[in-house]
Amino acid sequence: MKVFFATRSKHYFSHYQTVLAALCARGHEIGHYTDMFWNGGKIEKFGIEEFEREHKGRFSSFPLAIDGYDARWLTHTHRHLASLAGYFVHPERSEFFTVRWAQFSVKNRLSRPIQWLQNTKIVKWICIALHHMGFFALMERLTPIPPHVLRQIEEAQPDIVIVTPGNMRFSNEVDYIKAARKLGIPSAVLTLTWDSLSTKGTLCARPDMLFCWNEMHHDEARRFHGIPDENISVAGATIFEKWMNGATPPDNAPAFPSDSGLDPQKPTLMYLGSSRNIARDDAWLAREIHEKLRELDMQLIVRPHPKNDSHFGALDGLEGLYVWPSGGEVLETPEWRATMRRSFKACIGVVGINTSALLDAIILDVPCIVYMTEEYRRTQEEVLHFQALREDMATIKISDAAELTEILPELADGIDKTADARKEFVGKFIFPGGASVPPGEFIVGRLEDMCAEGIRSR
Repeated sequence: MKVFFATRSKHYFSHYQTVLAALCARGHEIGHYTDMFWNGGKIEKFGIEEFEREHKGRFSSFPLAIDGYDARWLTHTHRHLASLAGYFVHPERSEFFTVRWAQFSVKNRLSRPIQWLQNTKIVKWICIALHHMGFFALMERLTPIPPHVLRQIEEAQPDIVIVTPGNMRFSNEVDYIKAARKLGIPSAVLTLTWDSLSTKGTLCARPDMLFCWNEMHHDEARRFHGIPDENISVAGATIFEKWMNGATPPDNAPAFPSDSGLDPQKPTLMYLGSSRNIARDDAWLAREIHEKLRELDMQLIVRPHPKNDSHFGALDGLEGLYVWPSGGEVLETPEWRATMRRSFKACIGVVGINTSALLDAIILDVPCIVYMTEEYRRTQEEVLHFQALREDMATIKISDAAELTEILPELADGIDKTADARKEFVGKFIFPGGASVPPGEFIVGRLEDMCAEGIRSR
C-alpha cells in the first residue's frame, strides 16, 4: 500500500508517529508531505530525520505543492468565514475561541474590512443564515482544486491519502482530501489533539474516514463538522501511545538535573504550564503555589509548555523551586520520554490550569490537581475538551492555593483518592479500545480495510 501523508507542520510529527511506524512495520510505503509555509520555507527535521533513517526505503519526506497564500485569498476568506459561522451556530464551543477565531488575520487583500465586519453583530447573523442555507458548502464545492495538488497526487500514485489536521486556519491540506475524491482514492483524517475538533476551524471537505480519540470526539465530528457516523472511527489517542509500551527508567536514574537544588528527601509537586492560548503568563500562579508549598516544607518544579516558557524566568532563584526544562521545544525521543516519566513519578502530584500534559500525568497514574481560577475561566469552564476532564472524578479541583494545605500532605502519605477514577478516564477518553489495542495499529488496520474494500467518497 502506497500512502500519501499530508500534514501542516513538522511539529505534529510525534502526534502521529505511531501510525507511520505501524505502516512501515507492515511493509507499506509512505510519502510524508509537509507544508513549507509553516516550516519557515524549509522542511526542518523534528524527529523525522531519525525516523527516515530507521525506515529507509519505506518512508520519505517531501514538501507539499502549495501556492502562495496571497494567491488564494478568496478561498482562505470563505473558509475562514465558514469556520467563524461554525462557532456562531454552536455557541457551546466557547465564546473565548469564537473571539480568537474572529481575531485571526485573514492574510489577503480583504483582511482589514473582513476583520472589522466579522466583529459586528450583523455579520454574525449573516454567517449563521449563510451556514444554514448551505452557502459555505456550495462555495467549497465551487472552489477548484489547484492543478498542482492534483498533479502531485497523480505522480505519487498512492493507494490512500491521509491528512492531518486539515482544519487549522489557512489549511491547504484540505485540498488533498478534495483531490483524492476527484481521483477516486480513499482519504482519511487523523485527529491530532483533544481539542482539534472543538477549538479549531471547520473541516471543509469530508474524508472517507475520520479517526478520532473517543466518543466525545465522535460527537464533535458529527455536530461541528457534519461528518456522518459511518465516516467516523474511534481509535484512541496516538500521541499518548508512547506510554503504552515505554520502558520503565532505572531506579537509580536521577529524576531531576543535579543543578536543580531540590532536596530529594522533600515532597515535590510539579506545576504544568499551559500554552499561550490558555494562559499567556501564569508565572504568578506558580509563585502563589510555591509560597503555599514553602509553608508545608515542600518543593515545586515548574514544567513550562514548550512554546510558552519565557515568563517563568521571573521565578529563577526562588528557594525550593526549579524551572525545567526551559528554552523552547522538547524533542520526542526515547530519552526525553524516559526523563518525563521519571520526573512525573518522582512527584507526589501535578497541578495545572488546562494543558494536555495533565493527560500525560493521568496516563502515568500520577495524582492531578486542576486549579480553577476566575482569570482563566473562559479557557477552563467554557471549553468542551476541558469540561470532559473537569467533570470527571479523575482530577482534584481547587480554586485557592490554601486548599493544598489539606490535599498535599495526604498525597505525600500515599493517600490517593482518585486512582481508580484515573484508570477509568484513560479507558474512556484516551484508549477506549483498551490498553492492548495500540491506536496506531488499529488505524492502520482500518486503512488497509478501506483500500481492500475500495471505499470511496460519494
